[in-house]
Amino acid sequence: MKSYRSPHKTRALSGLFALGVVVLGAAGGCSGGFPNQPSTLRLAVTITQPANLGDNLHRRPIVTDPGKPETFTVSVEALKLDGTRDTAFTGGVRLSVKPGSVLEVSGPFTTGRSAFLQAGLAEGIQVPLYNAFGDARIVAEDLGYVPVEPPTRQPPPACSDGLDNDGDGRIDFPADEGCAFANDDSETGGTFAAGASQIIYYKLPRVADVRGAVCTGFEATDPAPQTPICAGGAATPFKAQQVSLDTGYQRDTRKFDFDMVVTRVAANGFYVQDVENDRLVTEDPCAVPPVHRKKRGYAGLFAFNFSSPPGMRVCDRIRTLAGTATEFFGSIQIGYPTWTLEEWDAKARPCGEPDPFDLVADDLANQSTLLQNVHSLVRLRSTVVDRPDVDGNGNQICIDDPANAGKKIRSVTKHTLEVRVTKHFGVENPKPNPSFDQTDPSSPQFLITDNASNCDFNGDGSVDFSANPEKGCAASCDLDVECTEWSNFAARSNFYV
Repeated sequence: MKSYRSPHKTRALSGLFALGVVVLGAAGGCSGGFPNQPSTLRLAVTITQPANLGDNLHRRPIVTDPGKPETFTVSVEALKLDGTRDTAFTGGVRLSVKPGSVLEVSGPFTTGRSAFLQAGLAEGIQVPLYNAFGDARIVAEDLGYVPVEPPTRQPPPACSDGLDNDGDGRIDFPADEGCAFANDDSETGGTFAAGASQIIYYKLPRVADVRGAVCTGFEATDPAPQTPICAGGAATPFKAQQVSLDTGYQRDTRKFDFDMVVTRVAANGFYVQDVENDRLVTEDPCAVPPVHRKKRGYAGLFAFNFSSPPGMRVCDRIRTLAGTATEFFGSIQIGYPTWTLEEWDAKARPCGEPDPFDLVADDLANQSTLLQNVHSLVRLRSTVVDRPDVDGNGNQICIDDPANAGKKIRSVTKHTLEVRVTKHFGVENPKPNPSFDQTDPSSPQFLITDNASNCDFNGDGSVDFSANPEKGCAASCDLDVECTEWSNFAARSNFYV
């Protein structure tokens, strides 16, 4: 890609902050005041394709897969104070979307996520977006960035050549504030003029979207069984981003299209569950046509609040929920949450809390099933259940119905599940193991017993995993499948079964 240098990048702007645009003034001498120089007040960004960007009642589905972005064609124009085009402006602008992410743009005179304006105008720029949600806008900013591709070009870019090209006493990126990146071919800063496009109306992400579930939805008339139809859930596409969630509440009608219900209030936050989910699964693939039903999946979410949310109760409905999407030891949650509630009135509506998902023995070894139900209500109970048999591809096996000739039924196997709390679960501190062999990884350093599984030896409310004796005690508990560490239960109400 050819590099471009703008002779106007150091022009002072005499305007003020307007229309969300930061405008920098240039200080003159003591007697001269502010010089009256031509300036660019703002950038105008116009989406030319597609023509239909939706509206508040007809929103576009969000796109979270960077491999399948949604592309918009835009033009960017530099404008003077009077709204006419500034034909003296020639330089690059950086493109982004708020909120969301932009991949590499394409079109005339583009590189990376930058487009080059000639005589104040750039047209036909293809901007691929993903992770955009809500009221999104494509934004252009004049950062003074003149990218060079490849950055190893000879001669090197101005921000990597070891020279003070603009004479400000600072050399190259990152020491020179005028350098956006190491491949910037100009050490002078831009005007910092900016502009935003018209609104692109996207839906808000639902819990499953924030949880990173990738689903292949299908219609109830589809004859082909697809179970499961959602996968993933171990990583969020919105990592470290502030995100607003779709709770089903419509502000214009003050009604809920679906419910997001509080399922638990904890000492450090709260749990919610998207009760209605438009995912379909095959309930009976052996029937002709197959019988489908709606099933929740990837619908639970934990909001980490550092403390118990005041005034919140189980069965409250969430009207608005936003926070920072994070991945905490393989669990997706939101931090620093903000929310509004509809408090539960038993006289006005049922609780709305969903029925727990019944887990059987083989579910406990099925990562897909466990991921689908993280942060959701589940139930373990000692029982004998019929579990459908599946083939190597996960499809349910159909057999001839002995009671009805010519019909098929599902092949099932009876499963017995006994549920109990671990035996080694007590408030006392374990005693050292006199037979401990530090050369044997399977040898416990401490003796975990029915009444002694508390590894908080100093009583400070937590286990120090970096120093003995608490480190060795915790390792001994991990070696024992019958151990529930007591202080963890006391602090978080967590226990093993």
